[in-house]
Amino acid sequence: MADRGRRSWLLARGGRAWWGRLRAEVAGTPPAAFRRYLLVLLVGAVITGLSTYLVVQAGAWAAPRGLQQWDAQLLRTLVAHGPVSFLDAISFESPGNLTYLFPLTTAVAVFAVWQRHLFVAISILAAYHLQRIFVFAGWSVWDRPRPTLVADGIAAPALHSYPSGHAALSFAVYGYLAWLWLRRSRSLSERVFVLLVTGAGLALIGLARIALGAHWPSDILAGWLIALAWVACVAAAQRAAERQL
Repeated sequence: MADRGRRSWLLARGGRAWWGRLRAEVAGTPPAAFRRYLLVLLVGAVITGLSTYLVVQAGAWAAPRGLQQWDAQLLRTLVAHGPVSFLDAISFESPGNLTYLFPLTTAVAVFAVWQRHLFVAISILAAYHLQRIFVFAGWSVWDRPRPTLVADGIAAPALHSYPSGHAALSFAVYGYLAWLWLRRSRSLSERVFVLLVTGAGLALIGLARIALGAHWPSDILAGWLIALAWVACVAAAQRAAERQL
């Protein structure tokens, strides 16, 4: 009981210290930085929204003109001969799940505030949480059915298929974190390493979703394209705000 009480006391003390750090960072940040951040982020949201609409409309247009056939053929090929089996895919898709991404983004935001990087904390949360809006918007434009080619669609949830939420959200989070690393690195080999690891990780998540039969291949590509636009906009907003500090 004494150890539990001590842990609770330490957590409470740490929470108060973190909250004090957050308040100090907000109070010490010029209002112009917040205004510039919100302005660029708003413009970026409009750009990403338009990009989402165009990507989804292009998919809906192309589906009856060969895209659906290409998707089905590639899905069967990847399931039969791809590097990820159905059982392995259950684990490999996990880094793109809510149970991974939510605590990861929260932890990064908490740590960033503690390290006095307020706009990093805001940006990681914006990259993840606001990305959902564009995925939902895409689903509202085209209600594409999920595949039923793998295990009769047992791993395909009863949601819209295009674009892939897993692909978009994982790209938004890991892509943003990779950008943070790249902008601080001065080593070419380190930058190449970051790009390769990030790309391989995102590809593995995408392949896992296909191997489970939860998405068509073009769903994954669309999710990546939409997330790429959003990460670029979030990064631009952060850089614009930091120039006001």
